Amino acid sequence: MESYLYIALYGISRDATGEAISQAWVTERMRELENLADGIQLADENLEARPYRFLAQPNFQRLQAIRAERDPNGVFHSYMASPLK
Repeated sequence: MESYLYIALYGISRDATGEAISQAWVTERMRELENLADGIQLADENLEARPYRFLAQPNFQRLQAIRAERDPNGVFHSYMASPLK
């Protein structure tokens, strides 16, 4: 998904407890912005915590059809969830 505006949000911590808090903070803030978003860059965020669309609907459907044909057993990673929100 490409748009005119790109926003990246990062959290920094010094230990494992802080890491979990920082990750939750980033996820919650980005979730608050979803109503303004066109999509997500796959490399930017933990899709397990916040799956979101990363392809236009027709392109995602095409990807799913290709995956169903070429990987019917789901051997390859499926982006953790369907990001059609």
